[in-house]
This record gives sequence, C-alpha cells and structure tokens, in this order.
Amino acid sequence: MTFENFIAEAKAGITALNSFVEKQGLIRLVRADHIGFRCDSHTTFEAVRSLLERESEYIYQSIISDRPIAIIKFRSPLQTNIGPIAFLELADQKPDGSQKRGFDHIEMYPVGISYDVLVTKLESSGVTIEKKVRPHHTTHDIRVENFIPLEAPAKAGADTTGILPLTGFTLRLESEPLIEKIRREEFK
Repeated sequence: MTFENFIAEAKAGITALNSFVEKQGLIRLVRADHIGFRCDSHTTFEAVRSLLERESEYIYQSIISDRPIAIIKFRSPLQTNIGPIAFLELADQKPDGSQKRGFDHIEMYPVGISYDVLVTKLESSGVTIEKKVRPHHTTHDIRVENFIPLEAPAKAGADTTGILPLTGFTLRLESEPLIEKIRREEFK
C-alpha cells in the first residue's frame, strides 16, 4: 500500500461530508477536525502507522478504551468544504475483535454557534442524530448509510478508488477539536 492509495480511500467520506454540510447549510458553522481509520488487526495498525510516519509532522499515541490510538498530523491536510483535515485518528483493533478495516468517521466541531444549538438545528431539519456517550468524550453521530457520492457518472476505466457505497460511515459532531482535548487531558 502507498500513501496515495491510503488517502484515496478517504475520498468517499470527504465527499459525504462535503455533501452533508452543503445540504444542511453548515459551511460557516462547523469546521472539519479529523478523519478516523479503524484497523482490523494490530498488524494493520503497525503497518499503517509505519506508512504514515513518513508523511506526518508528528504522531501522538495513547491507550484509549484498552487499545492504542494514534493521532497523526498530516504534512499535507486533506481538503474539505469546511476546512482542512490535518489529523488522522488511527485506532488499533478493539479487544473484542469487532472492528473492520477502513475509514469510518469524520469529526467536526461548531464555530460561531453553540454545540447544543447545532444539534438542535440538525434535529429540527430532520437529521437523525444519535448521542454517543463514550469513556473519552460524548458525540452526536450521523450515519451515512449506502451513500454513493458520485459527482458525475463514472467513465469506463476511470479511477473510482474510494468512491464506493459507504456502509457504517459516520459524520460525528464534537464540541471541540480533538487535539485540544488531548492537550487538556493528557498533559495535565
């Protein structure tokens, strides 16, 4: 696997994010924070982390929910309609072995609007949001099931890497950037 191939897998999630924030009128109300990649084994975690070490400014790793999680700052952020995604959250396999390999979420946080007002705005517009209370933080999740983000019909032989149906992909609302939470809680 090359870095370019790895990043190409993120295309579908970024396209889903861009489409969602445009449709909901959120362009000036939220910022992209990070994209999450889940590993199906510790071997995959080590291989991806090793691949990304060469393409990152830094890597910070901690144990969260009984497994290693690495926060990787890209040298070249991924571009979205709500700002650059400079960080990847790389999660090792869960202790129960339930994770599948792949990009599974993008987190965003509010700017110029409170978190509660953002959640209420989306719920009142008909968006189904699930509140998730986790040991490390609470989020509000929006599932993007079977979203096919094709901007134009695919031409024969066209590169459609990452432009696949998204099953289980989540757009996640958080109250602040992940790196701020890490600074506050990990470096007390």
